[in-house]
Amino acid sequence: MGEKPDQIERHIQHQRSELEDNISELQEKVKSAFDWRTQFEERPAIFLGAAFLGGVVVSALLPSTSRISSKVSSTVRRSSSSAMRACWVEPGGVTSRTRVLEMMRPVR
Repeated sequence: MGEKPDQIERHIQHQRSELEDNISELQEKVKSAFDWRTQFEERPAIFLGAAFLGGVVVSALLPSTSRISSKVSSTVRRSSSSAMRACWVEPGGVTSRTRVLEMMRPVR
């Protein structure tokens, strides 16, 4: 233990400086690891795959267009049949084309 207090103090300062540098470097690595922009630049294929899988999941959760279009067509058929019935019910037996189209408009 032949070290002088000045040498010990310089050694402590040097160690402290190295430790601060290591901590700064570690902070930068953690920031880049959790920064999505950096990750996208490094691994674009993973992000594209995740976007594709997300689209597949969302499309599986949403109703298919065939079910939607069948509901719409059945609504139109019901509307048009009630409009045609109205043509026979009104006095004179015929309703104007505008009146039939108004009756076919969906109710909101």
